[in-house]
Amino acid sequence: MHKVLIVIDKHGWSYDTIARGLVKHNPNPDLAFDIVAVNEEPEFIERHHAQYDLVFAIGWTLIMSKKPKHHYHDLLPFLDRAKLITGIHSHRSWDDYRSLPDAQPAPTGELVQRLAKLRGINIISRRLFKIFSEAGLSNIVLTENGVDATLFAPTRPVNTDRQTPLVIGFSGSTHISRSRSSAAKANIRSSAKTCHRCTTRPTSTSVPRRPKDFPRVSSRRPHAVGA
Repeated sequence: MHKVLIVIDKHGWSYDTIARGLVKHNPNPDLAFDIVAVNEEPEFIERHHAQYDLVFAIGWTLIMSKKPKHHYHDLLPFLDRAKLITGIHSHRSWDDYRSLPDAQPAPTGELVQRLAKLRGINIISRRLFKIFSEAGLSNIVLTENGVDATLFAPTRPVNTDRQTPLVIGFSGSTHISRSRSSAAKANIRSSAKTCHRCTTRPTSTSVPRRPKDFPRVSSRRPHAVGA
């Protein structure tokens, strides 16, 4: 039995949902999991991380500063990078709001070099995977977002009438500066022009396609340790 420590930001938030989805849908019974929140249980991580065979920080900004001016310095420097894996879940975490439907800025060379030191990285969209692959990052695997249909299902019949207004929803932070908010709104407007009719759902769960050297997660029910 191998032990895996999954590091999230906060219990009940999106990374927690992803972590629980990974555990629920993984068929391998040979791994044991603990889920711990870096914002709530940092002492546990520092004291006990060496007892685990693998540490999985769901998002890379949990273990590195996302600001270029800080040179992406380590946030949890005591973690052994040789047994640390993480994920890239968005453009916003690294592109300074420059990504648009027709613009794909590349990550900085310094960020790529820092990420290359990790054992492995999962990336949740084909576009992000292509961007980082072309930037020279090789320790990556595509794990496209999905939806756990047992948790999220329509509460009423889906309206497929193309004559009705299109409603787009999102789940996430609205606390961004005015200039960046304008850029985000322009991005949404541009995307909407190319979408004849689409429906968005407020959440998703990543279910990985496992490469040979990537660990699989156990079906054991996850829990927060140290509580």
